[in-house]
Amino acid sequence: MYRVALPVLALLVAGACSERNPISPVAGAALATVVAEEAARSGYLHAVKNCDNYHGLPGESCTLTSTSLKQLPAGSIVSYASGPVGTSLDTDIIIYPPGPGNSVAFGHVILNLITRTGVATINGGTGQFKHFSATVTIAKLTTINGHDWSWDGPYSFNDRGDEDLP
Repeated sequence: MYRVALPVLALLVAGACSERNPISPVAGAALATVVAEEAARSGYLHAVKNCDNYHGLPGESCTLTSTSLKQLPAGSIVSYASGPVGTSLDTDIIIYPPGPGNSVAFGHVILNLITRTGVATINGGTGQFKHFSATVTIAKLTTINGHDWSWDGPYSFNDRGDEDLP
């Protein structure tokens, strides 16, 4: 029995140290790198936008004054395709980061003008926003000027592309 058990035990120990075994130190480090890279590509967005120059007309815009996401820095312009109807705003948006380049993000806003709350969804765009998505809650902030709104919610960049789909 010991003649069979010792070689089997040696194979089990060797297999546990294999790079293909997710328990091995090498595979564990590779897995940690993948997890860290994915974590860096997603997170929680907090932004404040000022709408001093928005009066409800199509094509008007607001400006992000602070954000937690470097790809959407302060100074980014949020342009609204249409104005409110009745007590709600239901419109497509385009977000233009400041500076040179061709990166814009596309989204949609649904806002209740009575409760002053809503949701913005951002799904894709051009350049760095090609695989960007976010769903943020919108809330009116109590500020001195009265034209500031918060955006809070999760975001992610998935640059794996459509080729990964079945």
